[in-house]
Amino acid sequence: MIHPAADLQKSIYTALVNNSALVTVLGGVKIHDHHPEKEAFPYVVLGRATSTDWSTSTESGASHLITVHTWSRNSGRMESYAVQQEITSALHDMPLTAQDHHIVNLRLEFSEARYDPDSGRMHGIMRFSAITEPKI
Repeated sequence: MIHPAADLQKSIYTALVNNSALVTVLGGVKIHDHHPEKEAFPYVVLGRATSTDWSTSTESGASHLITVHTWSRNSGRMESYAVQQEITSALHDMPLTAQDHHIVNLRLEFSEARYDPDSGRMHGIMRFSAITEPKI
């Protein structure tokens, strides 16, 4: 059985790359699990993922926090907000399918867009929370 966090990340990645509105805003399938060295802006990076046991005395489960980063070439926030909106539409409360786990819920907790003075780019940060249970 695949680790619940890996199963969830695979489901998130699949939902994002299959979202035509997001791919259009990005100008292609530019969704990565690490910061690419040479990628045209805008793009998305699946960031930090934290998982904790959420089991009860009768059921197994895991709670997850997933960070999604957006990077935009524009110093204004509009491109960042457009990308974040499409990510939210693709993930928030959507019935994603995983290989070995039920994704009980997936919800956006917060998002922000801020200018990164070191890179001269807009950096968007989104945090999603999820609960998964193993399929029986």
